[in-house]
Amino acid sequence: MRYRLICSDIDGTLVNSEGQVTKANQEAILRLKEKGIMFAICSGRMYYAASMIGLYYGLPSHVICSNGAVIANLENDQILHEVNLSSEKIHKICDVGDKYNCVIGLNTIRGVIFRGSDGIEDVLYKKANEMYGPATGRTM
Repeated sequence: MRYRLICSDIDGTLVNSEGQVTKANQEAILRLKEKGIMFAICSGRMYYAASMIGLYYGLPSHVICSNGAVIANLENDQILHEVNLSSEKIHKICDVGDKYNCVIGLNTIRGVIFRGSDGIEDVLYKKANEMYGPATGRTM
């Protein structure tokens, strides 16, 4: 059997407990490319969050993110496929959130829009922004 694509989750798989891709993982991904095997970072994270790691380490990869709603090629930063919710569905989701006093996080290509947030979510992205933001030009 010849493999054509290898996929990896981010946390605890591609990156270690410090949020870094090990040298061994970087080298393995480069060997895959040499053999003509595609590599994809797969994550429930939004595009900018998932792509920052691949861009920072120069990984020749694709990204399947937002729980499969976005597929992109990191080598040329091209969105290959995306599934968007209609405005009607977004309003219905927000109405339910309002009814139950919930924070709603809407993933977009460029970031997350929070509705009903007290700002705590910003802390979740601080470490990634500090580690990868300056080198990739992307922040969340």
